[in-house]
Amino acid sequence: MGEAFAQVFLLAFTVGIFVAPLWAWLAIRTGKKIAMTIVFLICAFSFVYTGLLQPESTTLTELVFLKTIQTIGFVGFGPICLTMISEIIDYDALKQGLDRSGTYFSAYTFLLKNIGAVATASGL
Repeated sequence: MGEAFAQVFLLAFTVGIFVAPLWAWLAIRTGKKIAMTIVFLICAFSFVYTGLLQPESTTLTELVFLKTIQTIGFVGFGPICLTMISEIIDYDALKQGLDRSGTYFSAYTFLLKNIGAVATASGL
């Protein structure tokens, strides 16, 4: 199935391009909390589904389905999460009277980098 790797990722990438505006629409229509909950549920489903795959009997169709679902979830995570952080920063500035946006985004970036490092190290 390795020969289909590029085609699977190209399909998932294309799906991601078309799904991004739908996440924005959903976040505006239902609210960011509900949209983020849906993102978490889709990602959780994809993680559980990944764990249920059997190496000897997994088909290309299952892998395409899994990669597409993961892409749909991951594409929604970034923009919705950043807009929620921006709202937290605005609320903090309103309540405290201080602009601490740099602190919030540096903490967010620090956490993302640490998560990436732990994930990479755990794969070794």
